Amino acid sequence: MSEDLNTVNPHYLERAIDLGERYEVCASEDIYDANGMKLLAKGATLAPGMQERLIRHKLRKPLETSLSVVDGVTIEVVLEVAKQLLDELPPLQTCAGPASARNASLEATARIGLNNSMTTLLTMSYKSEGQRHFKHTVLVGLIATMLATRAKLSHDDVLAVAHAGLLHDIGEMYLDPAYLKSGAHLKPEEWKHVVVHPKVGQMVLTELTPYPVKVARAVGEHHERMDGSGYPHRYANTQISREGSIVATAETLGGIFMRPDNPLQRASLALKIIPGEFTQEVVSIVSSIAQSAPDGLAAENIRPLADHAPRLNTLNQKLESVLAQCDAIAVSPLANTKSVLDAQQRVSDRIAVIKRSLASSGVWACLQEPQQVMDDMRPEILLELEVVSRELEWRLRDIARDLVLHFPKQNEEISAVFAELIETLDKLD
Repeated sequence: MSEDLNTVNPHYLERAIDLGERYEVCASEDIYDANGMKLLAKGATLAPGMQERLIRHKLRKPLETSLSVVDGVTIEVVLEVAKQLLDELPPLQTCAGPASARNASLEATARIGLNNSMTTLLTMSYKSEGQRHFKHTVLVGLIATMLATRAKLSHDDVLAVAHAGLLHDIGEMYLDPAYLKSGAHLKPEEWKHVVVHPKVGQMVLTELTPYPVKVARAVGEHHERMDGSGYPHRYANTQISREGSIVATAETLGGIFMRPDNPLQRASLALKIIPGEFTQEVVSIVSSIAQSAPDGLAAENIRPLADHAPRLNTLNQKLESVLAQCDAIAVSPLANTKSVLDAQQRVSDRIAVIKRSLASSGVWACLQEPQQVMDDMRPEILLELEVVSRELEWRLRDIARDLVLHFPKQNEEISAVFAELIETLDKLD
């Protein structure tokens, strides 16, 4: 994606034209190229025939500022979906707290301001994949607002978090839809096309809205992690704003809250698996929310140990294989440059953290002394086994993506060595 919004993004334009199937998308002002030639007159309806003309010219102003969607998504539509999610999702109800706190979260959402650019982007999200993207973004906005309120942020900061939560994924509207399909397994090389979306979202908000800087910053940080394992910048600790850390937590919880089986307990476990990924502040808040769940742990929804054992054994074997490959790289003739050794050490360090997490959980006992675990069939242990194994599989895939993103390809021989390690880390079993 171009760093210059005056160059039309083809995926944004394609989505804008697709909106014409359901909405009227018009030029809200005359659209000129950088040389002053009029490309589209005010009031003209955007149509497929205009696509080539707009893409091959650099514009005087970003296209986003010159388009409007008639009867597109408004904050009233956002509120309607937010209320629907609150009615449908028990974990969201528990997270919201009493009726007064729930109303306060909805009131903060109602105060979100949307200009033409943001309305168009949210309408694109509303239209895609049966509103899946849109419901996700509204859900993350609600969770972020609730966490910010529980963390006792100021009125203005809660509102900033509400904005950032709702708009955290607008950068995805500038990406090829092929990389955003639900359930798609993207290889690490393909992931490079997706990993830029927080940066794109931050740029779009900075250039196209009057929001406070902290809103755009939080959007840019919504996939960062406090231990430096996130993306796109590997920010850590104080490099990440408080608002950004809250939105990042809410984004993680969004998918878990959609599950029907013990979502709050799963959420609390997921945030604790790798110590230091999330702030202690939000981990404590989510843990407290999980403990206050009215129905407690639903044991009937927890799968037996026999269902987890193959996955756990495969996970352990994969960890050992990755460590062996890292050791081989470290002593190979190829390990004669700092970048190779740094990449190898980073993988080794992250695998060591994962193994420590296994050792501090019931997963390690299952791997080392399965009979002991078989004799202790408490639901909370079985749930921990399932959540930890699934989450750690994702962490291994994250390491593979990190290698592809940050390791420079210097020659074919070195690339081949790391290619094997990346394949092992990314493999789905």
